Amino acid sequence: AGIHVPRASRFHQYRRALSEASAYETRRKPTSAELAILHRLLIELEEFEAIRVVAEPLVLAVPCDHALASRAECALADLTDVPMVMYSTNGARYFHDLVAAHFVAAGVVPRQVQYVTQIHSMLALVATGLGVGLVPAGAQALRLAGVSYVPLETAHRIEVELFLVWRRSNINPALRRFVAGLGS
Repeated sequence: AGIHVPRASRFHQYRRALSEASAYETRRKPTSAELAILHRLLIELEEFEAIRVVAEPLVLAVPCDHALASRAECALADLTDVPMVMYSTNGARYFHDLVAAHFVAAGVVPRQVQYVTQIHSMLALVATGLGVGLVPAGAQALRLAGVSYVPLETAHRIEVELFLVWRRSNINPALRRFVAGLGS
């Protein structure tokens, strides 16, 4: 089961240039400033309320034949000099900044070989053997052939969060029922 992706070594002589866009971005591409505002400031403004809907750890996605694939867990320091598929600052700012901050805190400078905005694109590139990548644990449900997942050591755990945000002034009763349902 799963999707088969050809190995990167078959295409080493070609220059890679990957450009992605979600359905929303094909209609209107938000600026980095807009993404930063939405991510960092929106829930801090007094006119908004927020509830954390989900939080999950990032795990290391590695090609199945990679030396790290057999590890029970991995530290960020283990990724020094390892080719890494990284999140782009343009289109995946939240993931990029989150991962980059943890690398800085650990004193690790990853060897970034490709930048992507989508998790499934990262997994496909990992499956080709291009490098390793950090993805939300839920991405394992995609069951991409050729990819193994290694948890990060507890001391290096990186958690991603998803929030539901709404205006405090919203009086729609369906919103209140929906939010109440999330809490149960």
